[in-house]
Amino acid sequence: MTTYCDWWPLCSCGFSWRRWQLVAEEEDEWCPNQLQLDWAEIDIRNLLSCVSERCPDPEFRRHAMVQLMHPIFGGHIEQ
Repeated sequence: MTTYCDWWPLCSCGFSWRRWQLVAEEEDEWCPNQLQLDWAEIDIRNLLSCVSERCPDPEFRRHAMVQLMHPIFGGHIEQ
């Protein structure tokens, strides 16, 4: 049985979700180096993994699951 996050959207995943959304909207202004890209991939994968399992909002859970299927994250969900 999954326990959902009691803090969503005020949890660290909620804040990260909004932060990466802002970065995506301001894409032209962000020119990351390789270290920043590696960190972003890890941070986003952790965020999506948590949201896909623990978010109380089913729409966010579904969206996170679909995003985890992207080839950059291995194309499959590890459980």
